[in-house]
Amino acid sequence: MSDDNNVPFPDNENLYEGINAQTMNFGPYVMGVKLPTAFVDELYDRGLGLKNDAREQLAGHLQKEHLYTREDKEWFIKEVGPVFSHYRAGHEQYHGLNTFMAENNPGVTFNVQMKLESLWINFMREGEFNPPHTHSKDLSFVIYLKLPDWQEELDNHVANSPKPGSILFKNELDNYPQEMQWKTQQVKVYPHVGVMWIFPALLTHMVYPYKTPGERVSVSGNITYVNRSEFPKHYF
Repeated sequence: MSDDNNVPFPDNENLYEGINAQTMNFGPYVMGVKLPTAFVDELYDRGLGLKNDAREQLAGHLQKEHLYTREDKEWFIKEVGPVFSHYRAGHEQYHGLNTFMAENNPGVTFNVQMKLESLWINFMREGEFNPPHTHSKDLSFVIYLKLPDWQEELDNHVANSPKPGSILFKNELDNYPQEMQWKTQQVKVYPHVGVMWIFPALLTHMVYPYKTPGERVSVSGNITYVNRSEFPKHYF
């Protein structure tokens, strides 16, 4: 086809006037929040006394992972339940679900009911790691309770990869060349004590190993949307 058949767009800044267009949020919704120190300390103290081995249910290459008790889970929800409600509100706004509900179910109010299915603590040591994996249920989260004294290792890290001990949230389209990356594919998160990250359970993630002696202690869990069947199709 000759160049004569190719019609360029006019250079007109006002060309868009009168066009009713909407943008689309694309990608998973991940939220981070700093939790109270007293809560983080108690979560750590409760985790120290756990004995129920969780490793058979988990993907991590760790020697020490334990399940919290039902009593611990009930306490956990009372303390931080509102944070997950805040996540839901942000998720609805991020994906335009509040507009979807208003247009398809005017005057109808829905409340997403959530249930904490599992809660466990990870005592990660030097050389251990979590391979790329996803979780079951609907939502997952990680809370950092303790980190090694690894500043020297971080300062000497020169590779083109996340820092040792970091978590990597990994989306699809990895086979696109760098110059064609039209959306964020990976988010590297360096852990900070007291910070919780909430994310969709099906979002692939992994944790890089480190070499400095010491424990990287975190708590993770999975949440189910109990009343999912009551919501309109395509809501989630």
